[in-house]
Amino acid sequence: ANIKDDTATLSSVGIYRGSVVYVFGEKTNMEQTKLTVSGNPEEVGYMTRVSKIMEKVNDSKNKIEEFDMMVICILQNVDSGEQKRKEAETLGIYLYEILMQALIALDGVNCPFEFQTARANRKEGVKECQELMDRIEKSREALKAYYN
Repeated sequence: ANIKDDTATLSSVGIYRGSVVYVFGEKTNMEQTKLTVSGNPEEVGYMTRVSKIMEKVNDSKNKIEEFDMMVICILQNVDSGEQKRKEAETLGIYLYEILMQALIALDGVNCPFEFQTARANRKEGVKECQELMDRIEKSREALKAYYN
């Protein structure tokens, strides 16, 4: 059984005395542990979760640039056809959804108070997601205003 719920008891997933248990995961890098305020390897786990979420956000930044350029081209009448409008609207919705999912995932990372470095990383990730979402929303509003 793969246990994804940190609060689940071993017996709730069928593991009893005498069971063989395999633990999968990565060993904590001592260099990363030294970078944390608490020095606790568990904090590195929280930081890793945040960084994996932010990788998805960073991967979408090129698409956000592409979306901004599409909107600018439409607003400047360079390419304002109906097909381009639909393509831009669809891309804007898609990117907003990616960022919303990242924001929800970051909300699910509940760092204990003493893990200050992980909490700061999470806070920075939330701030970045919100800024990108605002940017997309402004472009989408400009697009709507142009066509109304």
